[in-house]
Amino acid sequence: KAPKNKKIANRPTISQLKQRRISVLAVIIVFLVGVTGTVWSAVSSGWVENKMDLAKNSVIEATAAAGMVVESIYLRGSQATSRSDLLETLDIKKGSPILNIDIKEARLRVESLGWVKSATLVRVLPNVIFLDIKERKALALWQRNRRAPVLIDTDGTVIQKRNLAKYSDLPLVVGQGAAKNAAVLIERLHDYPLIFNEVKVAIRVSERRWNLRLRNNIEIRLPAEKISTALNQLYEYQNKHSLFDRNIIAVDLRVPDRLIVRVNNQEKKQKKVIGENT
Repeated sequence: KAPKNKKIANRPTISQLKQRRISVLAVIIVFLVGVTGTVWSAVSSGWVENKMDLAKNSVIEATAAAGMVVESIYLRGSQATSRSDLLETLDIKKGSPILNIDIKEARLRVESLGWVKSATLVRVLPNVIFLDIKERKALALWQRNRRAPVLIDTDGTVIQKRNLAKYSDLPLVVGQGAAKNAAVLIERLHDYPLIFNEVKVAIRVSERRWNLRLRNNIEIRLPAEKISTALNQLYEYQNKHSLFDRNIIAVDLRVPDRLIVRVNNQEKKQKKVIGENT
């Protein structure tokens, strides 16, 4: 029985076990802090970054020596954007190591071009770069604060500011907020070609509604809401009564279910005076 008591006496108590665990944890914590401090020191000093750059450069040099360099650049989707502009903006030279190209940065450069709405740029190993672009759709010319007009797309984004002569057949939209709201108006006008073909300028009024200036200078005042209803009413009058050929200054469609016409009284007076003199 005595040996058993001796074994029991030699067993560590619960408090002793706790102390041992605490001591082990303390050693582990000290070790981790030391390792972390060493790693952090290496990172903060740039040592790790330098080593990574060296490794990366070695891989790029090795792959380039093995023939992984840019030999061909394929472009797709460009119509309004010239090939020369795309290649210049890409700034990727033939013979460059293909793995050394920053694809994201090159793509963002291409998307900064006015006509480019979005771009997809990929590496096709071992030696091909492929660029696919989606271009903006020209919608109208936009003039604000009496500045020179600019070409805009369906989102109201400016595509280009110069060399606009070839786009002179597009409608001109004028005023603050006109660019962002022009697509809705022009889309609805396309449903009424008798009206759309006569529109010279669309003027945004108080950033809430439109006035249309026709080629014969008649002004069409549209409501802020239910534009399609107003245009349909105007279309029926024009189709039946050739409204645009009459001696009028303005047509007001802002009152629901009414068409208010303003007649050119000044011209009538002039005709009357001429008649009396003769």
